[in-house]
Amino acid sequence: MIKLEAEPSEVVPVEQEVEQPSLERKFFNLRTLLSFAFAAVILYLFIERADLNLGVAWSRIREANITLFVLAFVVYYCTFPLRTVRWRALLINVGFHAEPSVRVPSLRGLGEILMLSWFANCIVPAKLGDGYRAYLLKRAAGAGFSRTLGTILAERMIDIVVMVILLVVSAFYLFRGHSDMANGVVQAGVLLLAVVIVGLLTMRTLGNRAHLVLPRRFHTIYEQLHHGTLRSFQQIPALVLLTLVIWLGEAARLYFVTHALNVPVSFLLVLFVSLVNSLLTALPVTPGGLGLVEAGMTGILMTAVSKDDAMSVAILDRMITYWSIVALGLVLYLWRKRRGDGGEKGKRGKEEELSMPL
Repeated sequence: MIKLEAEPSEVVPVEQEVEQPSLERKFFNLRTLLSFAFAAVILYLFIERADLNLGVAWSRIREANITLFVLAFVVYYCTFPLRTVRWRALLINVGFHAEPSVRVPSLRGLGEILMLSWFANCIVPAKLGDGYRAYLLKRAAGAGFSRTLGTILAERMIDIVVMVILLVVSAFYLFRGHSDMANGVVQAGVLLLAVVIVGLLTMRTLGNRAHLVLPRRFHTIYEQLHHGTLRSFQQIPALVLLTLVIWLGEAARLYFVTHALNVPVSFLLVLFVSLVNSLLTALPVTPGGLGLVEAGMTGILMTAVSKDDAMSVAILDRMITYWSIVALGLVLYLWRKRRGDGGEKGKRGKEEELSMPL
């Protein structure tokens, strides 16, 4: 296996201070409001075109098995500690734990930052939560912003590789009688994998010579992003295993949601739907894929169950994967803001309870 990492002798430059992002300002700006309006239009048009009855779907939800719904909720939130452990491993790969000037938060602290980034992705478009995650770690630990972004980029790449493999396998068995559909999924998966591989190889090949084509003001940013991304690709088997468990957990959540509504479908279909939904959330069009995910999930499930059942599954599942993130994330955001976390660099008093050396 080829190790994709930066050269050992590489000197990581110091980057400039990153401007503090304001979630309130981002949420209330015109672009965000338009993205929510666009999501509402998508949902309205889909409901009208598919002739869906929200009243019937809501009645089905009210009759859901609460025990299985709670189990789905618990399974979903059990994936967050795994995501936190994986991110911590990436930060260790980059070398933050060995830098005296960086005090990386504990798993609890990293988990809070991760949750806040997901909250940000649910209320602002264009996946700005990823940048917010890097900013929060910089303020809490003094970690380089661009290098932290590199770990997040590596995390996304690992996600895509595992997701595409699972997607292709599930599609192969689900659509064996529909060769055109199966071939379409396989081709899309191969294209995504090719993009990731080409991106990594290009970054590896260019190394620190990108300054030959980039403007001077981007030199330091790219060099740190390059370092953070390629250094993250160590201990690949452990990272892949963690990622596999995470995505199987995502599928298990949806599996329990379908059975809570007494809509029994195969685990392979549930796996396929959950993976497609995750890809839809990655599109920087609406916050958290709002509108796109609901329409996509309902559309796929309608190939196997009634449209009312499909809609009820989509609504109940998004109560967990979107609306609970918004609710819990808002509480966490307000709590940390009141407590003073994420304040000016150098404030360590209140961070001590969240931070400890790796």
